[in-house]
Amino acid sequence: MRGSWRVLLTLCAAVCIGVGAWLVASAVKQDPSAPAPSPATDFRVSVQEAVDDGGRPVAFPDGDLGPYVNRDEVELGPPWQPARLFVPSIRVSAPIEPHDVTAQNAMSLPTDLRKVGWLETTASLRSGKGTTLLAGHVTLGRHAGALYLLGQVGPGAEVVTTDESGSPSRWVVTSRRSYHKAALPESLFEAEGPRRLVLVTCGGELIRSADGHATYEDNVVVTADPHPDAS
Repeated sequence: MRGSWRVLLTLCAAVCIGVGAWLVASAVKQDPSAPAPSPATDFRVSVQEAVDDGGRPVAFPDGDLGPYVNRDEVELGPPWQPARLFVPSIRVSAPIEPHDVTAQNAMSLPTDLRKVGWLETTASLRSGKGTTLLAGHVTLGRHAGALYLLGQVGPGAEVVTTDESGSPSRWVVTSRRSYHKAALPESLFEAEGPRRLVLVTCGGELIRSADGHATYEDNVVVTADPHPDAS
């Protein structure tokens, strides 16, 4: 974010927490709601320890996850689709669209659960420095979203983003953490500094806000560094 304001990510319902805080939330309230899958154990690895073969793939769950979760295996390579997020280990192939902070201090997420949003106050997809933050729904109402399995991403998993021209950037996952929404590090929103990709969705317990709408207590945050073999 511009300056040093803390950003609170509440990606499934708008719940105001704290005075003077930025609130990043879905503009669409969630009621009724489905539980988010429990994230696997948090981890941190260095980029030197990461592997480039997709990391630790998870078993893709059986059963119908609804129309917004891609079930097809993701193959990387040209021709590249522009403005897209690829996470092959959890079969994510999601269009990226820009989203800003609204007058209500909320980041409006895509209404199409197949898509993810890029927070425009963070570094752009083609930037050579700073953090690019992409956020998407884990669930909305009774539907699973594009990042439903983000909490299962393993260390060393490969990620690819493409910018508006279709130029790809390769990343490797180095961290997955769960944070209470009131305790997110400010460093997640730095447009300057070392190059980094941050993927965010909801997690933790499903709770009710003061106005009776559903939200989640936590955010699942996956961090990826530029792939060491990227040219």
